[in-house]
Amino acid sequence: MASKSSTNGKVTRTKRSSQKSERSRKGNYASARGRETCLIIKSDSKIQRALAESGADAVSVDQLNDLAASRAVLKDVMLFGNLDPVQTLFRGDEAKVAEAVSKAKEAGVEAVWPGCDLVPQTRVENIKAMINAG
Repeated sequence: MASKSSTNGKVTRTKRSSQKSERSRKGNYASARGRETCLIIKSDSKIQRALAESGADAVSVDQLNDLAASRAVLKDVMLFGNLDPVQTLFRGDEAKVAEAVSKAKEAGVEAVWPGCDLVPQTRVENIKAMINAG
């Protein structure tokens, strides 16, 4: 069986096993291990709908994405994201990080993580705050 995946707004076909894994919206990062697909996208509901229909088990969204809107589209897919790696994690303090984690959880993510790559100079305290608040 083939599924669709997205790269730069284009939908391409990739091979998948014929046996579909069971999905769980009650999971967390640990339950995401071993899943078939995790895709990273920017804010585009058309692409999100295609990903939701592709059979992806999880979708990771970047910080430009509205999590509540993504959750509305990605109802049966694990949603990961989307702390701003610069404004929140790099430039923010521990309280700002904890607040962002709380908002992401309220929006319905299964796993909280940066919306994109971390700034190498991000304070370890802010990374710990993200983990501890999750």
